[in-house]
Amino acid sequence: MQTSSLVFALFAGFSGLRIFSYLPQIYRVACDANGASAISYATWSSWVGANLATALYALANLGDVLLAGVSLVYAACCATVIALTIAKRHGLARRLAAQQRHSAPRQLPANCPQLIEMPASIG
Repeated sequence: MQTSSLVFALFAGFSGLRIFSYLPQIYRVACDANGASAISYATWSSWVGANLATALYALANLGDVLLAGVSLVYAACCATVIALTIAKRHGLARRLAAQQRHSAPRQLPANCPQLIEMPASIG
């Protein structure tokens, strides 16, 4: 087997594994009830950027449609993790706000005068 064939086989094998390795992460974020707190926007965004740059490089400089396509799939998987994380964090924030509204005692706004003054002491 030639070196270039071996390298392509390694690329194809690990690319396949890489695509499937995103699926458990996507599943865990989708099922997370705590706002996907372990997900870093900066990290996943940098992976989207790196994969998009690889796709553009493959097209513009190498004319390699396969590498560009695979890199776009990687970018889409990373973007899916980001989108799910945004949705989970937004949903968590809404749930927490609803819980606070239902559990907090009702108070008059600060600019609303009290109609009944309670004496400091009775008697």
